[in-house]
Amino acid sequence: MFFLIFSLWGVVCGTAAFAQEAAGFPGPAPSTTRFTIDATGGHQRRNLYWSIAGNGAGTSPNVYSELKWKGVGSVSTGLDISWKAWKDWVVVGAGSRSFTVSGRVSDKDYGADDRRDVIYDRSFAANKGYAYTLFFGLGYQWRVGSGLRLVPVAGYGLSGQRLSITDGGLLDSYYKTRWEGFAARLSGDWQLSGRPLPFGGGQPHGGWALLFRAAYHQVNYRAEGDWNLIQNFSHPVSFRHRGDGYGLEGQLGIKYTLGRVALLLMGDYAGWSTGKGVDELYLASGQTSQTQLNEVVLSELGVSTGVRIGW
Repeated sequence: MFFLIFSLWGVVCGTAAFAQEAAGFPGPAPSTTRFTIDATGGHQRRNLYWSIAGNGAGTSPNVYSELKWKGVGSVSTGLDISWKAWKDWVVVGAGSRSFTVSGRVSDKDYGADDRRDVIYDRSFAANKGYAYTLFFGLGYQWRVGSGLRLVPVAGYGLSGQRLSITDGGLLDSYYKTRWEGFAARLSGDWQLSGRPLPFGGGQPHGGWALLFRAAYHQVNYRAEGDWNLIQNFSHPVSFRHRGDGYGLEGQLGIKYTLGRVALLLMGDYAGWSTGKGVDELYLASGQTSQTQLNEVVLSELGVSTGVRIGW
């Protein structure tokens, strides 16, 4: 499957490059830069929501329990590395790590359909935990005109979060997620002043450029959690979630280049969601039970600064 995807991606990239030359646009100029590294740091805010039904058919009631993490703030670091391996084909690797510093989570249970008859309603701290992302892929870069560079990439993406549920006392529960699968992204820069940057061809020159990136992820979703104070549940894993979903990411920023070093300022957004899945509960007695996982929805906003180095 992945071989087919990469083969089709290669055909698309090669066709696009041929079309650009046929239309009279210049192809990529010879470049002296084979590696670029973006090193960034910033701040993120994250919201995550999930709910389950009362049984595997999605009824009794249709929403039995739901948890909502809101305003989970974290500090983040990231690396994005590109290697021009052959001609204009590039190998891309990226990763980030963030550490939670603030946030709240609400836990509600219902006795009737459509969130009626509230039987439990509490709010807790969510100021511990972490999040991470990884991406590896193969892409092709080309120039459109004299100032626009595009780099489509196909590959594999992995991300996850560890969200906490605490009250400053004995409660110390968690919810840990994992989203992974095929990913495709399109990134580029549009030169606003100065001359083209080295990774798109030519020698390095100063100037402003607009950065942009969009990505799509088709993912398998897996998660696990622990209700550490409920003695009837198994520990350290009390339940697991599984389902299928997708993710969308977007980034917009600017950079200013000084020789082979560029200063970066970027804002980003990500939205992830699943369809219906399975919630499996593990009891201390060794028994298990299953209900319907209605959905999981994650949204993220962030801002970061950093440097890009090429050689």
